[in-house]
Amino acid sequence: MVSPSGWPNLTTYREVVQDPATAFADPELRQCQPAVNPLGLPIVLSGGFAGTFHLIGPREWAVRCFIRPVPDLTERYRHIAEFLQRHPRPYFVPFEYHEQGICVDDQWFPIVKMAWVRGETLGRAVAKRIADPATLEALRDQFCAIALDLEGLGAAHGDLAHDNILLTDSDRLVLVDYDSMYVPGMPMSHSIALGHPGYQHPGRLAEHFDATIDRFAAAVLYMALDALSLAPALYQKRQSDDTLLFSQQDLLRPLESPLMRELDQLYKGQPPERQRPWRNFRILLNLPFERLPSFERFLGRHLTTVAASMHRYDVRRPYPVLDAADRDQLLAHVGQYVEVHGTVRTVVSRKTRTGRPCLFVNFGKYLGGDFYVVLWEEA
Repeated sequence: MVSPSGWPNLTTYREVVQDPATAFADPELRQCQPAVNPLGLPIVLSGGFAGTFHLIGPREWAVRCFIRPVPDLTERYRHIAEFLQRHPRPYFVPFEYHEQGICVDDQWFPIVKMAWVRGETLGRAVAKRIADPATLEALRDQFCAIALDLEGLGAAHGDLAHDNILLTDSDRLVLVDYDSMYVPGMPMSHSIALGHPGYQHPGRLAEHFDATIDRFAAAVLYMALDALSLAPALYQKRQSDDTLLFSQQDLLRPLESPLMRELDQLYKGQPPERQRPWRNFRILLNLPFERLPSFERFLGRHLTTVAASMHRYDVRRPYPVLDAADRDQLLAHVGQYVEVHGTVRTVVSRKTRTGRPCLFVNFGKYLGGDFYVVLWEEA
């Protein structure tokens, strides 16, 4: 099924991907089979613009299928691919953009094909290692080196966040999801997305599209990893599961944030070289987007104190907010991240045919097609 935007939704892609030999134009992908869930359906990881399938064959691939149009899609990915070829880095995953990649109802749609990276998101990695300060410091330093190198290349990822950074099985950090990336020489004048609001400056606009768009997010990620390495108990005090430490409210209203006050006390007892980034971070939160310092300067120099507080920006939701009872809106957003509000009517515990536990969280009568959430064993 093609959505009103003219692009397939993830349900449709999942049906097509079950037969890779007819779905894909690429010979390597034709030889693969998709990774499947306990129901035998292809597993898909959804994002803002695309869903990602895991294809397994002689080699393993991540295949991104787009669910809505992206301005200048082909041109953007051409520039990014050429940049990665000229500047190979261990934290990048080289990819191929195929304009005629997957066939749905006799119509071809683009895909991005890249090697499958075995590992876990930075968020999961931190959660598992929260009691190991030395490892958290190592992750901080590795991320710091990546951010500085990317800044030195004059490029920016555009959506730095804990779920767009993977820790591989060999303990190497890798950046994924290049939809919002900026590289030198791109003729585009705007971002196609503004990134996760829990990491982004609230004053960032679509017109901000250059090498500076990672500055705020890089500082947020650095300080989150640094603070957690000093005080792992802070992880249990987070106000949001969508970030490593800071909530959007912490960044928007730092003077009203109990977490910020607690961190002020924490860093007072640290050596000067460890205090400096925190002091700079507190200043950075009061700066407009256009005056943000480079990441290198944020780490190495005392920033000038500013008296004026940051403009009181509105809270930005990371995803569309939908009513659990609004069937039409829910179906219109299939395959996308959304925030659903509703009343849980029943919770039912079941087991799969293989004996694995699962939980149905019902916002109505699931047999009648109402909205429900299934939590598998992993959740």
